[in-house]
Amino acid sequence: MGEEILPDMQAGPPPQAAPMYANPIGGSIAGVVGGGVVGNWSRVAGARAPIFEWYDVELPLPDDGNFRSTCKICKTSISASRRATSNLISHMKRKHPGVYADNVGQRYQIKTERSSSQSHSQSECLGSDGAGGLESALTGQVGGNGGHGSIVDAHSRSVGALVDFLANSLSDPKMVDSTDFRRFVHTLNPDFDLPSSLHLSYSYLPSKRWGIQQRMMQLLQEVEYVAITQDVWTTASHQSVACLSAHFVHDWKLKMVFLASKHFTLPDIKTNLAELFEDTISYYNLSQKVSHTLTNNATKLARSAKTSLPGFLSEDVELTDAVSPSQDGASIDLKDMNSVFLEGMACFAEALESCVMLATKDNPFLESVLCKVSAVVDYIRTIVFPSPALEELRVVLERGYSTWHLQLRIVRAIANTTHERLQNALSGVKSLSHEDYAVLTELVELLEPFEEAYNLYREGHKVTASYVIPCIRGLKMHLQNLKTVHLGSVADKLNQFIHANLAKYEANETYALCSILDPRFKLAWCPEERQCSLITLLCRKAAEQRFPETISPCNAVPFAGEERRSKLFQFMSPQTSKKANSVHSVEVGSYLAMPCLPDSAACCPLEFWRQNQAQFPSLCQLARSLMNIPAAASHVLLMSRIQSTDTVANLADLTLNSSTFEALMFIKVNNALLR
Repeated sequence: MGEEILPDMQAGPPPQAAPMYANPIGGSIAGVVGGGVVGNWSRVAGARAPIFEWYDVELPLPDDGNFRSTCKICKTSISASRRATSNLISHMKRKHPGVYADNVGQRYQIKTERSSSQSHSQSECLGSDGAGGLESALTGQVGGNGGHGSIVDAHSRSVGALVDFLANSLSDPKMVDSTDFRRFVHTLNPDFDLPSSLHLSYSYLPSKRWGIQQRMMQLLQEVEYVAITQDVWTTASHQSVACLSAHFVHDWKLKMVFLASKHFTLPDIKTNLAELFEDTISYYNLSQKVSHTLTNNATKLARSAKTSLPGFLSEDVELTDAVSPSQDGASIDLKDMNSVFLEGMACFAEALESCVMLATKDNPFLESVLCKVSAVVDYIRTIVFPSPALEELRVVLERGYSTWHLQLRIVRAIANTTHERLQNALSGVKSLSHEDYAVLTELVELLEPFEEAYNLYREGHKVTASYVIPCIRGLKMHLQNLKTVHLGSVADKLNQFIHANLAKYEANETYALCSILDPRFKLAWCPEERQCSLITLLCRKAAEQRFPETISPCNAVPFAGEERRSKLFQFMSPQTSKKANSVHSVEVGSYLAMPCLPDSAACCPLEFWRQNQAQFPSLCQLARSLMNIPAAASHVLLMSRIQSTDTVANLADLTLNSSTFEALMFIKVNNALLR
């Protein structure tokens, strides 16, 4: 048979797969299901062998003689012929048993719906047996394995669970080679054949990744606009890893996928980011779809996710490996990509958190009061039989208290407990005075709108860009109207940091358009002197869209749900109708004249635009291109959170080779695409 040329074991991800061969009864012979790819290896008379779906070959295939084919998963070059494909099947059995098992070990039934004309063309291709004969043959062939099929299924599920565990915990596959781990697995199931680390790294991981990648490519081909985020982790030794992710609206739902990663050494961050961006965009054919890009200092974001209020014992470990100020938010030239780079517009949630941390630190008076609260927390954690008052506080503690917004919940719960009731329940703990209670109450009142704004950005897969400017305006109005007695210096610092650090967000036209296109806000947040210029901008952007057709009347479907009681947005008054004088004034004016929707949990901006496509086609298209922008980098925490320990890791510290890291991260983040 033909020879096999082994590839470099450290080779990167497999090349982009060519289109799958169509089977003769419609559809594709292979489809991604669960952790693998379901298909059939048998040859169909009158058609190419389906095994060629897993190999790159030059078409048309020669009728006689051998030719070279390249495995799409591991890039191995193999000799084969049109009439003898056993070489190709043998390679899949030896090198990619996970994919092979998924194709021969599961019961596979072809189900199609076809018209009479399709049935006629299929009968010509299949001969006298017809499609039913092929269906029976496939079902009988696979089902005939009997007990062997169930064994293969169980093994495939077990290996799939192991791959998911390695991906979610970002663990080195070498752990499966340890004697202790193998003994543990053998104790659970003596019949389970545990694959080696090499088998996992160069067979099962690439196979699982390839299946996910096919689904992801299909989604990316269907969308019109993609926002790209570049997230950079660094260490003190200047080792870095950059991850590229895509954010887009598909079927009127916000989605995020991990695309690629690259390990490199500082200080050439700009060059490496440019190379990673260009290679990835070219690989996925996204050059005409990129609408916006953002760069995040992921090390700084991971550190900010662990910050505490002063006086609390922080679980945070000081990170010294953050990107230097000169590298923070490093940009690349994207003018040739026709995209908009939101320079300096990194994670807005992290910017809010920085304001709170900078305003509350270096305040001995506040720290002394919060030290007493921290002592109360420690006492509640250790007491065996708490009183009813302490039991109520323990329930709040069970939700966590490791970060500032969770600690604020504890402060609020203590402030809402009467002084006498709490003091009677505490013994041997430094007591809180009435003045301390007044400080805690004032702190809660001061920081509650910041907590509300921060919580708006914690959930992934929802529109966040439209919240940015209304949040800033709400925080400014809150501080302007707040009267303080004990924490005046903290309020002054908050006001100072908001004007200094968040002004760039407030002045950004992209975020302004996102807020206007959110039916809960429109122009209700906007000062009167800025409204005319923003309406003109909205009309111009709407005119650039691809749907300038005549507007057909349509009534929006009302959203159910109770309106949230918000301190943050109470500054907004009911919006009056606005008039826009341009070619799109009918559409824009009609939209702005509608009353704002209530800010309820059931109200989603994308759902509003899905329901009103006919009435506002141009604005709908504009909203689709803008609302994919992630104003909060929740995806960074998704990538760096280790589920087995519920900790946030610096990805640059992981001792994984680049190809294994990328495969694990690809499965960890994108696995949901197969569900």
